[in-house]
Amino acid sequence: EQLDTLVEFATRNHEIFEKTVRLILALLDAEDVNSLFQSLEESLAKDFGCTAYGLIVFDAQPRQINHFATCVTLTTAHEYVADIVNADGPTLGVLNDLQQDFLFRHASATVRSALVLPVRSGNTIVAVLALGSGDADYFNPDMGTTFVNFIADALARLLPRYLFLTDTG
Repeated sequence: EQLDTLVEFATRNHEIFEKTVRLILALLDAEDVNSLFQSLEESLAKDFGCTAYGLIVFDAQPRQINHFATCVTLTTAHEYVADIVNADGPTLGVLNDLQQDFLFRHASATVRSALVLPVRSGNTIVAVLALGSGDADYFNPDMGTTFVNFIADALARLLPRYLFLTDTG
């Protein structure tokens, strides 16, 4: 029985690893910001089964990037998601209404559980990636976060190349 459980976990981890590799390679192959975001969105919806997602990029010039990505100042983000921005790692589970509305905007009502990860370049926070599911148990505090941390690390290196980020103040 223990061996069956280990094999089940190994199989699930291998599947997540393959999805993560496909996403990272698609992000690396992106030729411009539109293809970067298209690859990210397709993978989050198809491979990772997210019903909602949001990318909040920190920049001095607030602006809408596309339907799921927005630039805001870090000061503005602190008004809504300070605990998430200041967290050392991902936040998993149920968010409060203010956090959920800020991160998922128009798709907020569809989210029952979330995974939100700070995207850091060294000690500097660059963005917050929020993944949402309509299943209340899909994202929970007991899940592993190795692969999503890898996605965050890749985004930390790629976003500044495409968005010409300025001071985040």
